[in-house]
Amino acid sequence: MVPILAALWAATPVAPPPACSVARLSGCTDTNRLIWAADFRPALEHFLGRYARARVDYLYVGGLLTQIEDVLGGPPDPPRALPDGGILFTACRSHSCPEKGAVAFDADGRMIVASILSYHCPGGGKDCAGPTLDHYVRDAPSTVIARAAIHDWAMAQTQADDRVLHSGPLGSPIVHVMR
Repeated sequence: MVPILAALWAATPVAPPPACSVARLSGCTDTNRLIWAADFRPALEHFLGRYARARVDYLYVGGLLTQIEDVLGGPPDPPRALPDGGILFTACRSHSCPEKGAVAFDADGRMIVASILSYHCPGGGKDCAGPTLDHYVRDAPSTVIARAAIHDWAMAQTQADDRVLHSGPLGSPIVHVMR
């Protein structure tokens, strides 16, 4: 009897998990699945435009695109629905979880915000500032709900991290409008 049940169980088709991609966000069960999708890097690069290669010092001195990928590439959170129908993906940097990232999409699946929560540590961990939240947007008015959700998430994260880091409160977000 047991071999028959085992054979039936083995023959039962199991639906594969839905494919995750920027074009199919509903298949992304966490932020890592999203950033590992083949179309994520090109979509982020397109969203950032000429800013993708800008040299910044959030985590180290280097390109913005790479630093956003870094803060989204560690321990992931599940996606969260936004009140306006958008979706928010968040994660923290691998091996440096106080540094975090977020990317939001509108209800139509368009990337509308990419954010970095960092401590501006250009010296490799020396002379760090308190936590700073930088948002990259194309159109500031249409991203108010997403930016508010990211700010609330960042506030909760920095309050928890401050118990260990004693880094101080999160300041006002910096909004970079890319034109």
